[in-house]
Amino acid sequence: NVDIIFNNDSYKLGDERPEITYTGFEEYAAQGYILIPEYYHIPEAYGKHTIGMSDYTVYDASGNDVTSNFAISQQTGIMQIYRELLKIRSCGEDGLSVMNFVYDGNRHSSDNFAGDFHLIAAGHTFDIISLSSITDVGEVAATFSMKIFDSEGNDVTYQYRIEKSYGTIKVTPRPIEITVESVEKKYDGKPLISSR
Repeated sequence: NVDIIFNNDSYKLGDERPEITYTGFEEYAAQGYILIPEYYHIPEAYGKHTIGMSDYTVYDASGNDVTSNFAISQQTGIMQIYRELLKIRSCGEDGLSVMNFVYDGNRHSSDNFAGDFHLIAAGHTFDIISLSSITDVGEVAATFSMKIFDSEGNDVTYQYRIEKSYGTIKVTPRPIEITVESVEKKYDGKPLISSR
């Protein structure tokens, strides 16, 4: 039994489609066997399409059809065809990668983003739909999810390949200064206690 694993890939619509690649047949290829897959049809359309094969033929080094000697299973992959590649990152003010807050009991998140927003098509808008947040002292990655909509409100996120990178949200302890007044008294054998 041979398990073929198809590799994920992507390309921008209008560019040359990359060659479909897979692993799992190397051992047999080294012995002279040739696998000829009949690939699934992938339309020239935006979206994520399944990479796989509906059938296959195997030849030996002499060119004989030996398909009946092979039982091949597959793990399909994904071919994404996109309008634009958008690289988006969450960040602090001035593009800093760490957003610092002093503990104040409030929930903090990042609403600052940088990236290739200028590549979003005319009439399309983006919306950040979820943000990570932190209240207590510590730090978390400033993760987020986003969607892109056309002028009629249709979700067209699938038309874009989005690569996200995350800054860090950090909450530090709030400093507290305690000042104790100086007091004195004549010794009487009892504890001296400040009232402040």
